[in-house]
Amino acid sequence: MSRLTSAIKNRKYTFFRAQLGVRRHLADSVAYRAYRATTDIDYFFHVFPDRKLIYVEVPKAGCTTVKRLLSICAYGINHDDDPEAYHSRRKSGLLAPSDVGVKLFESLLRDPETLIFSVVRNPFSRLRSCYLNKFYRLKLSDPGNTGLIEQLMGDMTSLSSSDIDRDQLSFDSFVKGACTTAALGKNGHWA
Repeated sequence: MSRLTSAIKNRKYTFFRAQLGVRRHLADSVAYRAYRATTDIDYFFHVFPDRKLIYVEVPKAGCTTVKRLLSICAYGINHDDDPEAYHSRRKSGLLAPSDVGVKLFESLLRDPETLIFSVVRNPFSRLRSCYLNKFYRLKLSDPGNTGLIEQLMGDMTSLSSSDIDRDQLSFDSFVKGACTTAALGKNGHWA
């Protein structure tokens, strides 16, 4: 028996008590919101009721890989030719809490047998990956990029003159923008 399995079965462990506290908080939050399909919970949580498993995704922390593995293992759906398909519930087969219903989702959250997991990443590495993936090659002068830049910076007027001269967002400006707007929850890739 693994240490994790042992810890889960033995409720004396602090980790387990903390996990139960998180479960109660999540369940209360779901009930409090009267559960709307548009909430972040519906986007970030992936539910596997038959396997008593809930995956909470964190963007830029291997979520495409994890969703790919879950989609293949749970439903036999493989989209290696189109990795973006794993972000579509229709194409991946992954279920949102609203797909399984509030009662079942809440019961899974409260059930100590349910494995709730997430994958996290070093925050600097995650931020760097987001910058390289979404902003490094981005041209500030392209009107098609305005929406993403405004999500990050708040508005275009907060761009530094050196960024405008280079027509590219510096990593320093990206980090400042990410720190400023992360709490607003505008984009999970840097929040």
